[in-house]
Amino acid sequence: MLEIAVDKLTQRIQYVFDRIRDFRGVDFNLIAMDAIIGKKDIYIYSQTNNDESKGFKSSELLYEQSITKLAISKTLFGQQECLAFDGIVDPLASIFYHLTRMEEYCCFAPDVHGRFQAKDSFLVNYGWEKQLMVERWIDAFLEDYQRKMNRTLEIKYSPLSLTLTFDIDNTFAFKWKPFTRILGSYFKDFFRLDFKRMATKSATLLRFRKDPYNTYDKIISYHKKGINVHLFWLVGDFDKYDRNVSNTSVKHRRFINEIGDELAIGLHPSYASNESFDKLQKEKNDLEVILNHSVETSRQHFLRLRLPETYQRNQEVGLTADFTLGFGDIIGFRAGTIQKFPFFDLEKNQEQDYWIHPFSYMDGTLRDYLKLSAEQSKKVIEALIVEAHKYGGNFIAIWHNESISEWHNWKDWSKLIDYTIQKIDEVNH
Repeated sequence: MLEIAVDKLTQRIQYVFDRIRDFRGVDFNLIAMDAIIGKKDIYIYSQTNNDESKGFKSSELLYEQSITKLAISKTLFGQQECLAFDGIVDPLASIFYHLTRMEEYCCFAPDVHGRFQAKDSFLVNYGWEKQLMVERWIDAFLEDYQRKMNRTLEIKYSPLSLTLTFDIDNTFAFKWKPFTRILGSYFKDFFRLDFKRMATKSATLLRFRKDPYNTYDKIISYHKKGINVHLFWLVGDFDKYDRNVSNTSVKHRRFINEIGDELAIGLHPSYASNESFDKLQKEKNDLEVILNHSVETSRQHFLRLRLPETYQRNQEVGLTADFTLGFGDIIGFRAGTIQKFPFFDLEKNQEQDYWIHPFSYMDGTLRDYLKLSAEQSKKVIEALIVEAHKYGGNFIAIWHNESISEWHNWKDWSKLIDYTIQKIDEVNH
């Protein structure tokens, strides 16, 4: 057990050491500075500590109770790149700053969907976005403790697992859509001279072929291979960015229920619900009625995450876990870890019983933002898996039912799922 002397035990310090215990299996005993009289061999984390042989001087971040904007900079803690706060290098504060996404509470320039952009993050500015920095800072701290206390700790790393998640924005490309929408889409295809799409649409509606987005047999096959699979279904009302089959369709509701008998399904809150408690509550209730059981997990449509409002609203309607945290415009580890961790609400300065499951990559990021081919994407995914394997956790990938259809602009992309499975299996053996 680690003995650490601190100025005082705060919610923030407790949160950081709880994560060290969760991620590395190392327990600890926090002792107030005024209670260590007579103790010689104790590691000191204090704002007044100037003796580097007994720990290190802390920044004020973990002793604050409010959202204080400290000047951050890039420096070294031992051999590991780390954050400094007002010039004081502090790996424990760095862990807290990263996990809580404190930088997203401050002023930033949102994109057209109101989202935090990767270019505004310290991760991109310091070239750390593809490194699991929280994991690295935990190890750097534990190494420093062992060296200075002349102790060997039993450190345990989590195994690396895989979870395939699928956002169901459009249950079907053409099936069960109202006549007015179908007619309108024919006109759009005609003016774009996309006769191939028109032919596919006609063949689907005449039941000569399977709907292109009907890839559920393939999704279920991953589950039957023993892979953890989780779906997030959009059941919100029709709107500009919410264009699924109607949530009032009896056929659609029955279909969701049947898939729910096979796979775990969470809520994919509509674009419009991100600013409406009532819409979010209605959608959660609707999905629960469809599935005949409670719904506790969610991922935001368009990854519309705004801290802390999104998590606070989700908690209010009874959701307990979120799978949204990750970058949509670049590939990188927005949380600095791929292990689940509880949300720390900086406005309340308190840990919440609400769990964050960060993802590692998204199909649309590779194809649409980075303009990579399926083949080019393999190197990117492999690098993420190699980094993830060093520390363990749950490697979560975001896909969509249409992106594994091998139809239109998604030809060959489903092979990347097999590649991801293969690479994770390789590093684990």
